[in-house]
Amino acid sequence: MIGSSPALSTPDTPRCLGIQPAPPTIKGASRSPLVPFRTSLVRAPLFRAPPIVRTSPFARAAPMSAVRPVAPRRWSRPLAMLAALPGVLALGALFVVPPGRAVVKGDAFMTAQTTGLLNIEAGECFDDPVYSPAAGEKIVLYKPCPERADNQAYGFVHAADGPWDRAGLAAFAWKNCAQGFAHYWPGEAGAGLNYYPVMPTAETWADGDRDVMCVVYSPQGKLTRSLLPLK
Repeated sequence: MIGSSPALSTPDTPRCLGIQPAPPTIKGASRSPLVPFRTSLVRAPLFRAPPIVRTSPFARAAPMSAVRPVAPRRWSRPLAMLAALPGVLALGALFVVPPGRAVVKGDAFMTAQTTGLLNIEAGECFDDPVYSPAAGEKIVLYKPCPERADNQAYGFVHAADGPWDRAGLAAFAWKNCAQGFAHYWPGEAGAGLNYYPVMPTAETWADGDRDVMCVVYSPQGKLTRSLLPLK
């Protein structure tokens, strides 16, 4: 049976005491409004093509025809396009990309067996697991918080010894990580943020792993700075 929850600790306290610590869019020049130009009402005279210069006694001249005069341009087409504009806009609304869904991460999002996770210390930021062709599996990489990381570890809790019990361990992990989250981001400070625990697995538990990592993240996107409050 898992023991009572340990007291929270900050990034400056020992781990044994509990928790440790789109290319900018360049707007193009706006198009100037379409300005109608005047057309001449005088019919253009007929033009005759220049005579063909024969370069061979066997060359045959093609019959000559007058160039048809150009009629004055009318503006019925632009008006028709303006009339159809509301329909075009309505059709374009069907192809608007919806905003991204909020990401929800649980206690199975990653585990202590996720490669690279054991290199993350309290207070450090890191990316979500991504597949590495070189490693042949998903790995976690450290990333500085201001460089749009996905997660930040804000502490660790140590579970008591006992037989492997995932359900009991999950309850312990969520409870203690919730206390740490409320400690660092009370009330409105935690608006727009969420947390999740990273737990040992049955294999790492058998090897003596009892540490649970508490992680904070933004469900709406990347981090732009450390989320831990300044002292």
